[in-house]
Amino acid sequence: MKQQKTTVSAWLFRLTALALVAAIAVSGWMFWKGGYLGGKKQDPETSAVSGPARLNIPEADASIGVSEPLSSASLQPAPDAGETGSQQAGPLSTDAPRTDDPEETRIPGGPDTEPAPDSEPDASAPETAEPGSDTEPVTEPDTEAETEPVKEETPGTVTLLAVGDNLIHNMVYRSGWGYDPWNYDHLYQYVKADVEAADVAIINQETIFVTNHEYVSNYPRFGTPREIGDAVYKAGFDVILHASNHVMDMGFENIMDAIDYWSDKDVTVLGIHKSPEDAEIPVIIERNGIRIGMLNYTYGTNGIPIPSGKEWAVDLLDDKEKLKQDIEYLERNADITIGFFHLGQEYSVVPTYDSKSLVEMATAAGVDIMFNAHPHVLQPYEMYTASNGNQSLVYYSLGNFVSAQERFDSLLGGMAKVTIHKTEEDGETRVEIESYDLVPLVTHTARDDSYAIYKLEDYTDELGAKNVLCPMTTSRLWKRFYQIVGEPKDDG
Repeated sequence: MKQQKTTVSAWLFRLTALALVAAIAVSGWMFWKGGYLGGKKQDPETSAVSGPARLNIPEADASIGVSEPLSSASLQPAPDAGETGSQQAGPLSTDAPRTDDPEETRIPGGPDTEPAPDSEPDASAPETAEPGSDTEPVTEPDTEAETEPVKEETPGTVTLLAVGDNLIHNMVYRSGWGYDPWNYDHLYQYVKADVEAADVAIINQETIFVTNHEYVSNYPRFGTPREIGDAVYKAGFDVILHASNHVMDMGFENIMDAIDYWSDKDVTVLGIHKSPEDAEIPVIIERNGIRIGMLNYTYGTNGIPIPSGKEWAVDLLDDKEKLKQDIEYLERNADITIGFFHLGQEYSVVPTYDSKSLVEMATAAGVDIMFNAHPHVLQPYEMYTASNGNQSLVYYSLGNFVSAQERFDSLLGGMAKVTIHKTEEDGETRVEIESYDLVPLVTHTARDDSYAIYKLEDYTDELGAKNVLCPMTTSRLWKRFYQIVGEPKDDG
């Protein structure tokens, strides 16, 4: 009886072992076929998100904390790194631009730099590929197959779109290094449809271009790669503003280079000139039967003198006589006059006395619309009435369009949209502002080509949590926007 039990146990053991071996074999076969436990093996070629090729760089940690909402008690911003932009951008390239200024050669994020209170970027996230690195460049997206949209022309009606400062810090220009050649289409991809839809789209090109990548540089003397201009042009902008306090950062010759760069493109350049003759006559463009006169002046050039005898190269607000003459010329020859003035107090969300004084003078002289810049933050907009009864639509500051400034307010910008209408009756021509608005924008900062500008209505809390320089929520952004500009205007 004992022997019989032993035999049964042995057979049971053999059967169990055979079943286990068979299970292992089947499991291994299923895993090799990619179907283990009902899963599906991913193909790296087909699982990628559609769109331009991206760098293989991990996203910022989604667990980064979100800042507390702002107090409604104060509109004034808190101090931070200012116009220098982010100091969290990672090490500089070994091909960094030559400079004698220690501010440019200091390594951002180095041991002597402390992160801003609102910024906790993922220090483990690597930088984008730098020139000369071993990282294989991503192929430039194929844009030739794209069909350019045809703008619908409405006789007697023009839609204007204006954005603020295209302020190209090192973290911004590094976002396009992963392409060969460098490419920055990603910055403007989420607002491109709005830009293209406008009859006239205007951008403030805050920083000056350089022809050689060796001289690309950050604050305090910016040198911006021309590929930024390529992306601006492809995004659909028609008018480029160059009169800013940084226009002389790389010297007089770079002003001439910028004019040369734009010369073969279908754009209008304001604020800088190639000759005294070019500076004499203000610019007038025509759209849909409306003659639009435009001016672009800056308060100064950061103390960098324009060469003697060549003061004509930049339109300066100090030359009040020329400004008044230009306005008078446009009043006689254009249907509507638009001023783009570069002045104000940086990081203040309320206009200064000087800003208001200029608005009073320009409105009284006949300027109909003003889109102003320089504070790097939003300021209110209004229909202003001058002492002589003239009226103008004034956007005191549209803030930054794109930048790498860590300040929360500097990542919140605005896109002005204005519709003007011209009627002719009984031999009398009348041009009116039919409607106006301000669409809030957000700069989404990143360490790769996910760096981009979004309309706030399209931005999400998930994206906000990954905003490298300043994690944020959409509710905080909306709240701050209305704190600064007020509740929606009744534009009739």
